Amino acid sequence: MTSIAVVTLDTLGAAMAGPAIRAWEVSRALAEENEVRLLTFGACHREGEGFAARHVTVDDFRAEVEAVDVLVVQGYLVATFGWLRSWEGVLVVDLYDPFHLESLEVERYKPTPERHAALANALRELGAQSARGDYFLCASDKQRDLWLGQLAAAGRVNPETYDDDPSLRRLIDVVPFGTPAAPPEQREHAVKGVVPGIGPDDKVILWGGGVYNWFDPLTVVRAVDRLRAEVPEVRLYFLGMRHPNPDVPEMDMALRTRREADRLGLTGTHVFFNENWVEYDRRVDHLMDADIGV
Repeated sequence: MTSIAVVTLDTLGAAMAGPAIRAWEVSRALAEENEVRLLTFGACHREGEGFAARHVTVDDFRAEVEAVDVLVVQGYLVATFGWLRSWEGVLVVDLYDPFHLESLEVERYKPTPERHAALANALRELGAQSARGDYFLCASDKQRDLWLGQLAAAGRVNPETYDDDPSLRRLIDVVPFGTPAAPPEQREHAVKGVVPGIGPDDKVILWGGGVYNWFDPLTVVRAVDRLRAEVPEVRLYFLGMRHPNPDVPEMDMALRTRREADRLGLTGTHVFFNENWVEYDRRVDHLMDADIGV
């Protein structure tokens, strides 16, 4: 049986954001045929499901890696731990988050030198990942086109990788973020008839995640303002405003969205904000209360 470690920097708990969810579901899938441990440098408040899940420190990380055959990483790790470049195991790099592009928006309102420094840090990490990775994952075919360009520029599309597989699927392939195979079942209502101001028969538009700078919730809020004259029972519900990882601050777009809802007189009547973050195991209860998803 192959031993595998999946590593994330994100918080593992009742409420989880994208990187943690991705690592969790990858671990659960791999655990069907392998011995898997899910490691996080963030907080860990959740028991694994068919795999071990625990917090790891910088000092303990190398021993954890030396104990496995395969390491699956996401985010800023390879450049940080230089010894990974000479590690003899199989390194799988999960590129589902193009964080070099993400940094352009995350750092958008900071001084220009800081923005350049953040981008340089992201490119340094991607350079290290591209050079060292044995196999690469991404989340869609469009992403794969982006990353094939990155890998080609790094010299990883070469006679050896091409002769091994002209499609280059043995170098990089798609693992969608995905949904469980079992049909969703709502255990109880979580929005309709539960959130004050949203009735059981209202029409709910659900913003299904965080409010980040690279999204455009302002257009949705303004659309609801126009729609309410024709459909007075319309309700826009933002699923999560406070990120479960305490290292992720509230973004400028979240503040602008609140202000726009206030300006239009929609807050608490047609636009609603869940101030926390929905627990992962209760996501279906919320999603199935939606008439429209954004």
